[in-house]
Amino acid sequence: MAGIEAFEKSERYADYISSDRIPFPAKLNLELTTRRSEGCHCPLPLITRPATGIFDLSADTLDYILTSILPYVQALYLGGRGDPCLAEDSLVKTLECATDFGVPVTLETHGLNFSKKITEILWQSSVQNLILNINAPNEDTHRKICGCSLNPIVDFLKKLSEHRQSQSNGMPELHLRMTATRDNIELLPDLMKFANLNQAMSLIIVPMSLANDPDKISAFRYHRDTAEEVIYRSLIESELKGFRLETEPPQLLDALGAVDDIQLFLSGQVPPDPQHDDYIRDCSCIWSHTFIDAEGNILPCQGNFPAVGNITHQSFQNIWYGNQLKAIRRNYVTGFGSSECLACHNLIWRKKRAAKHIVNPVDPNYFLFPGWLDLELEERDFRFTSDRAVVFLNRSKQHLFALAQIRKGPFEGSPGKGKIIINNHEVHPFELQSSQWETLEIPLPDDGKADDLVSLEIIPEKALRPIHLNQETTDYRNLGIKVSGVWLESWEKKVVFAQQLVLLGYDVSPEAWEIDGDVVFRTFWRTLTQAERDIKVLLDFQHEDTDESGRSDSKKGSIRVTSLQSDFLLEHRGLPTSNWQAGTFIAHEYLFPVPDKLKPGHYRIHLGVYPEGDPKKRVKISRSDREHRDNLALLGTVLISQQKR
Repeated sequence: MAGIEAFEKSERYADYISSDRIPFPAKLNLELTTRRSEGCHCPLPLITRPATGIFDLSADTLDYILTSILPYVQALYLGGRGDPCLAEDSLVKTLECATDFGVPVTLETHGLNFSKKITEILWQSSVQNLILNINAPNEDTHRKICGCSLNPIVDFLKKLSEHRQSQSNGMPELHLRMTATRDNIELLPDLMKFANLNQAMSLIIVPMSLANDPDKISAFRYHRDTAEEVIYRSLIESELKGFRLETEPPQLLDALGAVDDIQLFLSGQVPPDPQHDDYIRDCSCIWSHTFIDAEGNILPCQGNFPAVGNITHQSFQNIWYGNQLKAIRRNYVTGFGSSECLACHNLIWRKKRAAKHIVNPVDPNYFLFPGWLDLELEERDFRFTSDRAVVFLNRSKQHLFALAQIRKGPFEGSPGKGKIIINNHEVHPFELQSSQWETLEIPLPDDGKADDLVSLEIIPEKALRPIHLNQETTDYRNLGIKVSGVWLESWEKKVVFAQQLVLLGYDVSPEAWEIDGDVVFRTFWRTLTQAERDIKVLLDFQHEDTDESGRSDSKKGSIRVTSLQSDFLLEHRGLPTSNWQAGTFIAHEYLFPVPDKLKPGHYRIHLGVYPEGDPKKRVKISRSDREHRDNLALLGTVLISQQKR
């Protein structure tokens, strides 16, 4: 078994993510009330659980949430089966606490109940996204579909526009949400104009219940041809105007063009493209979200799962790390998901791809911990953690070391100390010296499981929460410890220079080089003794058509060159070689451009070292597992292509 299937079926992986070592949930979804406006009978979206009565979250329960849960999450979503604006006192108190703790808020409402008190705090709170449920762009159709007037929403939007003009920043982004029915799907272009006129950032289309309700018939089940035509026409219009037209679930747009029976997709039975069998289901809710309804019930997700506890008589920690949720998580990852999971349309379908060995940098909105969730570990800018984090890597017999390239976040409170735990039992403390990238080398345990996953938990000394943000720092990417790369090495081909310095290995990125492009060249070293002089590294690139004398067989007078040399001072934490103690591990990163006059083709890469200021006196290679000549070790061959960036 190889690739992603082996990854997901590993016992080590299943043990970890169904244990009590997962972090606190990143997002809190909170329902303040199940009440809706009098006379309002707006169509319910597909994923909404039916309300069994009218409930308001009790004051004691809300106090517990605001003091014991809210300060530790990264985002708050206020919505649910009722309109949070109808629970005015609870909403105001919640927004005040979220602002004090620096937790960004998304508020979803029908927009009919904005009192003066709520409107005033809305401008001053940490509400970043305001979602208005609007199912028609005009009064008559809105009354027909929802049973209530559109005028209060229009009045609020005018106030929002006026306030936006008087404020340069700090205003929430406006999004409109439409539940698609037989009666309003053809009004989508008009609703888009309404959204644009009111400076909304996006319009989200949501399927309604698939039940055959004669009054509110699903546009996607019974009027699919019309729905497809209108949506595709509106997509073109949104692209031209730079406006976001979205669907919920997001892959509904893909399914419209590929799934014969859209009900099968919406009920979770087929992927967005049934012609391909390489799709698998994925879910993050039961690890990254927590849902609390107006009765105090803790729900595993926003689907139709039964409650797993109630915080009116249980602590949240005991529920979040309790046996019931642990079993749900383990059953999901081991393939024995519940009937609720199997029928959920909100899960993300993704294609199977082999799990990579390297966590490459690049992802502005990505917490490192869910690396197991993004199993293919796609290339990202960087990943970071403000809490416990974990990465799983495929190990083979030759892998003897794990390397983690990390640094402190550029934030006053960012932790510089912590520990890395290998396979849940070997602890390696670390202390970062600065906000510069540092590479930590960790020997892997010889536990008889060479061909298995290796788990690395990166645990900062302290967890950072939104409350630690100051006014100058509003970007969560600045928090915590940043991780640029995690990978496995074997150091099978070492090169020893004069019993002083050992070249353990090297790494180049990207693997495919292009003329006039940039290359990152990483080398890994260990000192045997303390050097008396600072050392420079020489990189020598020779075209494979070049003979041993250094002459190329290319035509005389060609402007293309067939060799390249580059050197750099070897430094560690800003200090050159003479400052290093014996036994120091060094990971050095060097960026150099590929000259535009270089001839395309295969090049041999040689490496040597020499004392600074004396390039002709190369340090002798006393032992080498690689081919070498003239005290230059052959590292390998690289293909340099003609294509320019």
